[in-house]
Amino acid sequence: MAGNKPANKTEQGKGHKAYWQQPWVQCVMKGEYSLGDKLLFMRALSFAPGYCSMSNETLMDELGCCKHTLSKAITSLWRGGELLVTGWGGNRRRLWAIKAPGVREALQEWQKTLTDSGKVTDMASFLRKVKFRQIVPA
Repeated sequence: MAGNKPANKTEQGKGHKAYWQQPWVQCVMKGEYSLGDKLLFMRALSFAPGYCSMSNETLMDELGCCKHTLSKAITSLWRGGELLVTGWGGNRRRLWAIKAPGVREALQEWQKTLTDSGKVTDMASFLRKVKFRQIVPA
C-alpha cells in the first residue's frame, strides 16, 4: 500500500528545488554551452557529490558522440569554470562539477587522505599528484 508516499523527491520538501533547478546548474543549461556540453555536465552531476571517473570510451558510448566532440565538451566546461579536471586523458581522470554541493569538501577529504597516507605533503604536492589542470586564459 503506497499510502501518502510522495511521487518524487521534489514533492518531499517544500522550498527544495531539484538539482537541475539550482542556479549553478541553470547557468550551464541556459548559457552559451552546446547541447553536448550540457549532456556531459548533467552526466558528471549524476555522480555528485564527488566526481565522474568514466573513461572516454564509456562517456562516448553513453552520450553517443565521438572522441573529438567529448574532448571539446570537457574543454568547454573546464574553460567555463564548471568542471574541474584531475588526471589525464581517460586514465584516472576525474571530472568534478565544481559548483555542486559537497564537491569542494570531497576534494579536501581526498587531499587529507593522501596527506595522511604520506603520498602528499601540502596543497601544491596534492595538485601535482592529481595532475590538476589550471585554467589557462585563451
